[in-house]
Amino acid sequence: MIHAPYNFVPLSENVYFPNWADIISQDIPFTDGEDGEIEISIENLSPLFVRDGHVKEESTEWSCHIVEGTEKKYFIPASTLKGCFRSVLEILSFSKMCRYNDDFFGYRSFTTQVSSTYASKMKNVKNCGWLYLENGKYYIMECSKGIVKIPHFILEKIFPDFVKGEDHKTAKVKQTSIGTLDSPFPEIEVESSKVKGSIHIMCAIVHSGKKIEYSVSEEKLSSLKEQSKEMASLIKKIESLLSGKYKVVCTGYMNGKKVEYLFSDETRSAKEVNDEVIKKFNIHKYTPYFAGERGNKGYLQEMLSKGEKIPVFIEKTNGIITNIGITRMFRYPYNYSVKDQVKKVQEWSEDSRLDLSEAIFGYAKSDDQLRGRVHFGHAFCTTIIKDGECSPMTGVFGQPRASYFPLYLKQENNRVLTYDSNIPIAGRKRYRIVKGFHTVKLSEGNGNEKTKTSFRPLPARKVFVGKIRVHNLRKVEIGALLSAITFHGNSVQGVYHNLGLAKAYGYGIVKCTISRLKGLNYSEEEYLRAFEDEIVSYIRESYKDDSFTIQEDSSIQMLVKIAESTHLKNDMEHMKLGDFEQYKESRNFSKLKEPSEIKLKSMDEVKSDYVKQRAYSLLEELRGVPSPRNIDNPDVIKEQITKWESVKEVLEKNNLSTTEVELMLTQLKERLFILENPTTFSVGDIVKAKCFAPKKVRVDGYDYDIQLVIPKWEADRIVGQEISTKIKQISKAGKIVQLEYVVD
Repeated sequence: MIHAPYNFVPLSENVYFPNWADIISQDIPFTDGEDGEIEISIENLSPLFVRDGHVKEESTEWSCHIVEGTEKKYFIPASTLKGCFRSVLEILSFSKMCRYNDDFFGYRSFTTQVSSTYASKMKNVKNCGWLYLENGKYYIMECSKGIVKIPHFILEKIFPDFVKGEDHKTAKVKQTSIGTLDSPFPEIEVESSKVKGSIHIMCAIVHSGKKIEYSVSEEKLSSLKEQSKEMASLIKKIESLLSGKYKVVCTGYMNGKKVEYLFSDETRSAKEVNDEVIKKFNIHKYTPYFAGERGNKGYLQEMLSKGEKIPVFIEKTNGIITNIGITRMFRYPYNYSVKDQVKKVQEWSEDSRLDLSEAIFGYAKSDDQLRGRVHFGHAFCTTIIKDGECSPMTGVFGQPRASYFPLYLKQENNRVLTYDSNIPIAGRKRYRIVKGFHTVKLSEGNGNEKTKTSFRPLPARKVFVGKIRVHNLRKVEIGALLSAITFHGNSVQGVYHNLGLAKAYGYGIVKCTISRLKGLNYSEEEYLRAFEDEIVSYIRESYKDDSFTIQEDSSIQMLVKIAESTHLKNDMEHMKLGDFEQYKESRNFSKLKEPSEIKLKSMDEVKSDYVKQRAYSLLEELRGVPSPRNIDNPDVIKEQITKWESVKEVLEKNNLSTTEVELMLTQLKERLFILENPTTFSVGDIVKAKCFAPKKVRVDGYDYDIQLVIPKWEADRIVGQEISTKIKQISKAGKIVQLEYVVD
């Protein structure tokens, strides 16, 4: 069964376009625009590591932090939070899928079923040339003599330092072994002739004054060809060498490869290359020789940027260049790009109108931009984390790219379809949440230290607090932002975000809670309801879907399923290298599935949850205030009574226990009576008192903590009775402090 630590939220065919997007202004507020703050609390439920992109030091194994004195103060960067919440908001608000790389992908295979057409495609690659960049446009100068091969055994004689071994698999190593970094393509001259009779072929290679000659007689030629097919093949390559001046071009390693190439100095006039051809040529951006790796600029790409010419192989159809590559058997582009597959399911993806995520967060395009109206602050940890708490970890974090069509395309009918088929993209990738918040063992790779990443994740169960400032946001927009933070109110049922490094291994699972809305006009559930009502109304009307609801939408259901903490470690399992190839060829494979069938909460249920949350939060807050008996201000007591009564009302509506609340209300009301009705008794007065516990009495319904002096033998007998007492002590405030029992 195919498996991965992530799944895809399918794209919605429907896109929501807010009708106010074209009048957004930083200076002229909406009449209903609001400014305020959303205070959030974030608890990491699994170890968390967020690399600081601004730190350029050698060691980057520590998570984002600032140093105060001798301590590291850790934080989750604002940019990380913004990206985390925006990606969720794009799904919940039915935004366009427009933030992606519009790549073409390619293949190079002779034997697989999926790539069975590769060999026939390569038959059209019959020429080569020199590609260069000038004034932002690409041009090609085609070689006049087509593709000419030169055997390795000849190169070894011309260039004693030539490297051909299998340990050196990059073209750059071979190229610089015969040339230099500044002049990598050495020039040679070929003198070739064929003579009938005793000499069948004579070939001379001239380089830097050095001349190497080959001659083979007719008789010897026949003998060598009979000895081995390999020798016959080599002789055939010598025969193919045409007289002229060439530059030697080396390409990458391929099993059994025994030749490199000669690019003729005789070239045709330069022709501009079609943009579509260049776009397909960019499939080489994942090839180290062209585009580099680990932050270094690629060898060929750097040459292009300097205005130098690089060698390319050319495919033509009906005399027109259709594809180019950097090797003779180059990676061949599929028919369709990522954009084509996105448009297949979401025809609105290129609509110029702003969607809600663009309206809120802003955008930057080549010809236009809009500043966002949401500002995220860093979320700082509330406690100091010692270095010893951050254990060092090492792993390899390779993963399939979007070129891996078995997962990234929406496969159907139990057969694998590639980017040659115009089928929808699978959707937006989201990493699963591990049940119990356990981490999965990191991949160790093949032992190559260069591929490993070392980091020190922060321990789990740390709390971070931050603020999100909003400016001139409408009620619907604030609701969308709150919806993204809370998964539209479903975060109370075990749905979580994940962020930072190693999400595929269970790291970075976080619980986000809205602590307070400051300066805003409505409650959380009112904002959420406004957002939902707007989305539902728009889609029902614009797309004629009268039955549409957010709770039943397949995209949103999948979002919440992936984010629900129901995934076992097996659900997070990574495929082995052999599995990747197997599923490219499989004609019957299982799709990625989620373990739960989650039911999203309705807005009425969300409102009930929020009311309960506020009641419990207030209850927790009130538990921390001073005991009623220690409060001497009647106004404070009245304020407390109001809060406790509101908590009681909520608990009663939700059929929850109110015992604790009722007891506190009794004490508060008794204390208020005492404060508003001070005693007028004097020492020595005889008063009636209710004895509710040994040595504790209540006089006229107040001062229940008055001490009672009583003979030991009377203690048990008088509990629960009304007795006569004499006042022994009164405080300066007029409060009875001590009574003495008077025997009736």
